[in-house]
Amino acid sequence: MKSHLTDVDRRPVTSVSCTPHVHGTTRGDTAHLRCSVVFDDGTSYTADAQIKNQNSGGRHNMPDLYSWDSPPPK
Repeated sequence: MKSHLTDVDRRPVTSVSCTPHVHGTTRGDTAHLRCSVVFDDGTSYTADAQIKNQNSGGRHNMPDLYSWDSPPPK
């Protein structure tokens, strides 16, 4: 998330902190998170985020899919 916001949205990010802390998801499950994002300029926002385990229905070795609320306009 930190590198995506910095690279794609061109907004340098100081930190991202999410709860709950997720170390992995089980097959076919989605973890729902609440993340606090702080930008280098001191502004911040809170994002809802999801981590989806795509390995279900006979699919194997698929990467987790990450998504989150976009930051407000600059």
